Amino acid sequence: MQLLYFVTGDTSNGGADLVLSIAGTPAPGATLQTTTSSTLPSQLWQITPAGRIVSAGNSTLALSIGPDNVLIVDTVQQDNQAQFWTFSPGSDGLGTIASQQTGQVLTLAAPIDPLNSAVGLAPSGNSAAQQWSGEGFDVYSLLTTVTNSTPNALTLAAQAVEGTTNLSGSIPLPPGTSVTIVSSYNDGLATNLSVFDASYSSSNSVASCVVHQHRAGMVIAGEVWVDTINYVDGYQITNVTSEKGSVRDSLPGNAAVTIAHI
Repeated sequence: MQLLYFVTGDTSNGGADLVLSIAGTPAPGATLQTTTSSTLPSQLWQITPAGRIVSAGNSTLALSIGPDNVLIVDTVQQDNQAQFWTFSPGSDGLGTIASQQTGQVLTLAAPIDPLNSAVGLAPSGNSAAQQWSGEGFDVYSLLTTVTNSTPNALTLAAQAVEGTTNLSGSIPLPPGTSVTIVSSYNDGLATNLSVFDASYSSSNSVASCVVHQHRAGMVIAGEVWVDTINYVDGYQITNVTSEKGSVRDSLPGNAAVTIAHI
């Protein structure tokens, strides 16, 4: 997996990186805006081979055209042509994010003052307000995906033991969804993941583990592994996978776990 954050090509904000973000809590019908880059899950996206742009903060949500041509995130619908996009960056890394259905492109509503601008759709005019770059993560980062395969509404929290993580506090992990968080190397990389079920306990996790990544060398990516796995009360951590990144392609490592309940 590779996550991206989409940076607006408009530099009216003094050159600060402003990125495409879900406004408020990721949920069906939420609108889009630009915010200062902090790599929060609501700012991170995965482009699928089919052309969907799926939220890292809730894998069931994809960039979509809603009622009255409003740009929103909505539940992934297999045959909804309003959820298919083409991102075409040029040699300078900038390009449009265009609807495969209508040809319209993501456009800042307030290019004069782009911070916290709403993002909508408009015919392509090659303006800076319609230009985006897709920025990813390098081999010193680790992307960890946690999937909730239970029928229960859970919450995911992450704490950096070594290095840093982009998740401050906690994020909802509804049934059937995945959340991907980013950890970055800084004299080590180890992140403690804890999953909570409020109906079980408000303070004790029902499942936890630690994800690790060794530092990458000149040509060898750092090893990735998951350990210190704990769970209680019928919960389980299953489908544990890990994959090294790529030094040559400057790609991050990946890890994944699934929360199950029996």
